[in-house]
Amino acid sequence: MRPVDGDDHRSDAELILASREDAGAFRVLYDRHSAAILSYFYRRTFEAHTAADLTAETFAVAFERRGRYRFQGPPGVGWLYGIARRELAGYRRRRRIELRAVQRLGVQLPALDEESIERIEAHVDNQAYRRQLEEALGRLSVGQRRAVQLRVADDLDYRSLAAELGCSEATARGNPQVALGDFKACDAFDVMERLPSIEVPVLVITSEEDKLTPPKYGIFLEETIKTASRVHIQDAGHLVPAEKPAEVNQVILDFLARAAL
Repeated sequence: MRPVDGDDHRSDAELILASREDAGAFRVLYDRHSAAILSYFYRRTFEAHTAADLTAETFAVAFERRGRYRFQGPPGVGWLYGIARRELAGYRRRRRIELRAVQRLGVQLPALDEESIERIEAHVDNQAYRRQLEEALGRLSVGQRRAVQLRVADDLDYRSLAAELGCSEATARGNPQVALGDFKACDAFDVMERLPSIEVPVLVITSEEDKLTPPKYGIFLEETIKTASRVHIQDAGHLVPAEKPAEVNQVILDFLARAAL
């Protein structure tokens, strides 16, 4: 990925390779992606201090491992997010952050004051994100909200959840209310590093009003998968095949014809 603007137009991969000899190149990489990585962590932890520490550790690990990066592997941004995903998984397992790479590099992290926290929350549009979450929870029944609270927020396993709900473990696993908790597993699932290895033709369809999967993710797929092509559909949301069936069908037919499938 290359920057849209700025003075340094080297790709992320070129910056990582150059940073082996020139630490300044890594600073360019940091400036380019640190805000997005911070948002990635904040949206998954809702805690500014945790997000800032995980961001620092991610880039510290990346700096230590920059010599291992191979241009033929994942693109630079995918490589960074792969490290971020592993840091987040480790944090969720341990329930604490271990700033080992930060400490090895001797980096002194500044303390976050209230102004810094407000800037982080403003950057990720925290209020809008929370409103969307509150609206979604508001559409659930009392029982569904309780199941989500126990499974997602309190992180109960199915056995403990069954005890709280007064049912068997099998019932808890099969209960539609409990199934909502599986969104947590979906959020943790990430195979971003494997995208560049896809060799078959790929069609990416994005839509203008999709709030669950905004167009920026489709753009990322188009840029990362060398065999991908993208079509953007106006005036449609997340369920674009249902909202614009004729248009989507024609897009698919055109794609199949081009790919000779």
